[in-house]
Amino acid sequence: MEMPNHRQQFAALVQAQTTVISALPYLIGCAFAYYYYDHFNLGDTILLFIAVVSFHLAVNGHNQYTDYRRHK
Repeated sequence: MEMPNHRQQFAALVQAQTTVISALPYLIGCAFAYYYYDHFNLGDTILLFIAVVSFHLAVNGHNQYTDYRRHK
């Protein structure tokens, strides 16, 4: 049995596939803001997207680690 590498371990810990759940409401909000205000600041949008995804990964990682510790 082959040991998973660091990238696979990180992806399993933070459940990276669920990032779409955080990204979709963000993208819908960006579309609404552009439609309603007819203005779009790309720099701030990218910065906020990075913050949203980072926060989502941090919360998932913490939850998974806590569940692992309680189960163990």
